[in-house]
Amino acid sequence: MLLRDHPLMSYHGLRNWPPAWTWLSGPGNKYPRGEIGTLTAVSLTQIKPANRCFLYFRHGESFYIGCLLFDDLAFCRHVSQY
Repeated sequence: MLLRDHPLMSYHGLRNWPPAWTWLSGPGNKYPRGEIGTLTAVSLTQIKPANRCFLYFRHGESFYIGCLLFDDLAFCRHVSQY
């Protein structure tokens, strides 16, 4: 099963994939959508409740961040252990 298809990939009954990508740095924002680029890091929030993780990825020479919110805290921790 692909991670994006897992039944716990949701928040308040809505699918959380794909996240909205926000440009962080690089020569320019390419406004990526969906699954594109290379995942470089995943981090669990330090704010309680720990129900979100941040995905960092590179597309070309630019870097982006996306946020996934979860109902299931244990699953969120599991996903963030990239």
